[in-house]
Amino acid sequence: MKKTLLATAIAGALGASAAAQAATVYDQDGTRLDVYGRIAMGIEGGGPEYDSNDNYQDNGAEFVDVYSRLGLRMSQEVTSDLTAFGRLEWRFDGDENTTDGGFNELRQSYLGLQSKQYGTFQAGNFDSFYSQFVSLPFDVYIFADSDLEFAGHSKQSRGDSIGYYTPDLSGFTAFLQAKHYTARGAADPSADSEVAAQGGVRYAQGPVTIGLGFV
Repeated sequence: MKKTLLATAIAGALGASAAAQAATVYDQDGTRLDVYGRIAMGIEGGGPEYDSNDNYQDNGAEFVDVYSRLGLRMSQEVTSDLTAFGRLEWRFDGDENTTDGGFNELRQSYLGLQSKQYGTFQAGNFDSFYSQFVSLPFDVYIFADSDLEFAGHSKQSRGDSIGYYTPDLSGFTAFLQAKHYTARGAADPSADSEVAAQGGVRYAQGPVTIGLGFV
């Protein structure tokens, strides 16, 4: 007789988990290098005993990695108003003894220029501006496989992307971003080159935050 358990998942951070706060390694003559990271593990268990094809599957408890990461933030003052910056961030499985280089994802890798007067421009592999300015301010946690992924950090972003956002204008910040999809180098291209855009406006003043955008 088929037996189905109620799905239960526990992903609690253990004592070894630490907030991803940066430590300054070098800061001199306008050049700065910060290192940050975290090791986060949890316990996951429960769920159905059988899959959709009535095959038995183990649903016992196990240790899981909860997005452990290691990153670098770099910046160089070009003028009193202009700063060049870059960022690299890798993910790794903190609960496994990996032998294939350790890191399993290059999560962030981008360069940019920031001006207090004219705003910020960046290019490379980074979280979507829609997520940063519209989703995250409201603390909307989005699972990658959920129906809300349209608002997630990787949507129309993470690689081959460029973006710009204004400086704070009396509480208002506007942003615009584009990602280039291309079939260059493919033996049998499945789609033509395409540029996907996103943009919006956020207002933040004291306890009030309002965000509106498209993606």
